[in-house]
Amino acid sequence: MKETKIDERGVPESNAGHGKMFDECQLVGFRVGAQEFGVDIKQIREIIREVKLATLPDSPNFIEGVVNLRGNVTPVIDLRKKFGLDRNENRNDLRIIVTELKNGPMGFMVDNVTEVRRVKAESIESVPASAVNVDSHYVYGIAKLESGLLIMLNLEKVLSSDEEEAIAQADVPDAA
Repeated sequence: MKETKIDERGVPESNAGHGKMFDECQLVGFRVGAQEFGVDIKQIREIIREVKLATLPDSPNFIEGVVNLRGNVTPVIDLRKKFGLDRNENRNDLRIIVTELKNGPMGFMVDNVTEVRRVKAESIESVPASAVNVDSHYVYGIAKLESGLLIMLNLEKVLSSDEEEAIAQADVPDAA
């Protein structure tokens, strides 16, 4: 298996002159609502169970709160809210996927984590331009699996620059 290289956008790089992005990649699968999504395993620092979060006043509505993870105050984004879905009342399987973004650690709350999948390049299609809006540039592919379609996300691109700025300006206390 060839190693998947990720470019500065968080998208797998092309194999030099071969016209395909990679032979195979590993994606961590998770659900938000009825849809399964996948994130390159290299983007993930850890996955934790839902924990008690401190809420931040005047923060964007998709920010569920912050958590202290090993001395780092980490904002947690509820992907249900970010994607415009109703709150999940069944919170037993909720997980927080923690990643390291340019401004520090960030958590993404998902309904549940399904499995790590090996996905071959030939099963991945690009996203039809007419199927997404300009704000959904974080979707970089669709994997065709036996069980259905898996939407491939780049967690580094889920927030717009305005949203990143709003989080940076929120009153996030230092970890004590």
